[in-house]
Amino acid sequence: MWTYGYRCGCIVRAVVRAVGPAAPKECPRTISRAGLLSSALLAAWLAGCATIVHGTTQQVRIETIPAGAKASVGSQTITTPGELTLPREYSFIVNFEKPDCLPTYTHVESETSNLVWGNLFLGGFVGAAIDFASGAAYDLQPATVSATLASNPAAEPPAATTPAAP
Repeated sequence: MWTYGYRCGCIVRAVVRAVGPAAPKECPRTISRAGLLSSALLAAWLAGCATIVHGTTQQVRIETIPAGAKASVGSQTITTPGELTLPREYSFIVNFEKPDCLPTYTHVESETSNLVWGNLFLGGFVGAAIDFASGAAYDLQPATVSATLASNPAAEPPAATTPAAP
């Protein structure tokens, strides 16, 4: 079993009760694993928290009424319901098409993530700069896009007419 101690800027490994008297002495001033983990998490927070926490892309759920419509953003196309993977740093227009329905579209907006404000509040200007440069400083809203497609009156067959009674 290994234990970790922090002393003079380096991590010292010591074997606990495995080697006996030949085991290296444990550091008199050690911090716990929780302390090391906390320090590592704080460093990660200051070095681009949003980049680490949620990355530079986001899954956006796409739904339509009626289902089975073609939804497209740029070169990505799915049949609804489904999900698109989009970069966080840009806003998008989602186009919807389905036979016998009028085409429609909706917007997905890129907004600043709350994780960036945590970076700035804690003094992590370098971390915030990393988040903005990578695009991870943003969230796409809404995370679930819903659209209702109206039926196309020109595509419907004419209503059957009954002859008038004499």
